Amino acid sequence: MELTYKPLDLDLLFHAPTGYAKRGSFVETSARSEGEFMEYYGGGWQDLLPFAGNEPVKHRFGEWGMHGETALLPWEATVQNQTASEVTVKLSVELRRYPFRVEKWITLDDQTPTLRIREKVTNTSNQELEYSWLHHPALGRPFVGPGTKITVPAASVVIDNGEPWGRLKPNSTFSWPTVEDKQQNRVDLSVLPSDVVADETVFITKLREGWYTVVNPTMKLGFALRWDASVFSHIWFWQSYWVPDHPWFGKAYCIALEPSTGFPGAFEQLKRGTIRKLPGNTSLETELTATIFTGIEGVKTVTPNGTVVRS
Repeated sequence: MELTYKPLDLDLLFHAPTGYAKRGSFVETSARSEGEFMEYYGGGWQDLLPFAGNEPVKHRFGEWGMHGETALLPWEATVQNQTASEVTVKLSVELRRYPFRVEKWITLDDQTPTLRIREKVTNTSNQELEYSWLHHPALGRPFVGPGTKITVPAASVVIDNGEPWGRLKPNSTFSWPTVEDKQQNRVDLSVLPSDVVADETVFITKLREGWYTVVNPTMKLGFALRWDASVFSHIWFWQSYWVPDHPWFGKAYCIALEPSTGFPGAFEQLKRGTIRKLPGNTSLETELTATIFTGIEGVKTVTPNGTVVRS
């Protein structure tokens, strides 16, 4: 819900102009064909399970809307450790339509500007089950804007089907970060644009390591996320720049670089047979670190404990 750098009192996360809404707090005018994710999406940072993607999924005689269940369910929260210098909170949720349990431990201390995140996903059934897991940290104004720079140690970027407000050449693959638009002009995806109206998701693949940085050179402020690339082997790069019409009618400029277990969406992963599987009565555990850093434009790498190594 909030990732604030206190010396500047600056929240790096995106918050939609429509705001946040509690489930059941209003009467929908009609059911959304793709599911209810966008009805309640207010920005922030979500885990998406069991099936990430915009398309609804029908699977094993069940049905899931856009981006699965976890973003729409209430999570239990308990403080597990609290001292003068460190605090750890545990968040947990049991999915309703899929036999998965998700547990998350978030730790913050007073020595480093880093959130340490440990997660555990458990298949509570006896069956081996498919899943698509994605982290959705959306970054917004004023932290991201024209000239914001992105560094990712990746070899390629895949542009799948074109979006209605997409500017890039669909059904194509390029070497990260330079791609082509529909007029075959070169576009550098590592630098955010200024006067562009666009809405598109591309897939950054062939990661050499699991990390990226987002740097605002004017503020000299950066965000670094690091994870285990054997778990999250791809990045979904969502860009939404001043897009007109529903849901934000030209009032939002944001991005999200989303570590994911696969690409494109879960619907296509199931069709192609590329989706990950978790055996029955087993768990998958992993860790991520999110760091805010200052005073430099470029970052070469970020160590697993969140230490920034500057170029």
